[in-house]
Amino acid sequence: MKRSLISVALVIAACGGSGARGVSWEDTTPLSGAVEPGAAPDGAAALRLTGPGTHPLIVLDDPGVDGEYVITGMVSYEGVTAGYLEMWSVFGESRYFTRTLAESGELGVLRGDSEWRPFALPFFAAPGMAPTSLEINLVLDGPGTVWIGPLGVAGATTAGGGSVKWGLVGAIAGTTVGMLGAFIGSLAARGRGRRFSLGSLVVVAAGGLVLAVWGLVVIGFGAGWEAGYPPLLIGVVLLGLPILLFANVRRRYAEAELRRITAADAH
Repeated sequence: MKRSLISVALVIAACGGSGARGVSWEDTTPLSGAVEPGAAPDGAAALRLTGPGTHPLIVLDDPGVDGEYVITGMVSYEGVTAGYLEMWSVFGESRYFTRTLAESGELGVLRGDSEWRPFALPFFAAPGMAPTSLEINLVLDGPGTVWIGPLGVAGATTAGGGSVKWGLVGAIAGTTVGMLGAFIGSLAARGRGRRFSLGSLVVVAAGGLVLAVWGLVVIGFGAGWEAGYPPLLIGVVLLGLPILLFANVRRRYAEAELRRITAADAH
């Protein structure tokens, strides 16, 4: 789970854009829930869904996107124990999901109460790899009521080629750092590989610092906030995560060493 959240955090940093194709609940019949006219922001219709279970919203056949794309929209909820929005990208016989399971942000999990806030369901595939359909669902683990506004579907060109490129970089970096973090945690718990573990955290932090400085330089030289923001934010995340983990990893190595000494004294 920790590895997934790191990857999601980096996707948040890099993915964005408004939908090029709109899905309005006035013009589209949802697969479940009740349509409430005027309930969404700007007076649009909202889809209301209540209770535990998987609630299918819509299936978009031949959505007209390929490579990297994102579903965007607004969501509001009350009394939700836990839940998330998900998108299944269908490529023939293969299916891949994206879920809002982050702690906060556009990819944040649904929990408790929330006024209208944006959400995003991005997917990163190889260029030219087009889904045959997109399935959008709401999953609630317990009671609660969720309202979902109109949906937007954006491809690489409409969402901004630069942000999509950085989205792919963020996803790869997030997965890599997450796997490294899990490996370091395993080593620290056994008291092994101390130099490798602490050195790896320093290297990741240094890489994050370089990206963050690069983003600031790009913005400072007038290339625009849109061009500099993705590397800046990815850099901040890559810099911050090792700093947060460093003390904990050192403590776990110290505890492992203490256990080793105690065991030696006992003999």
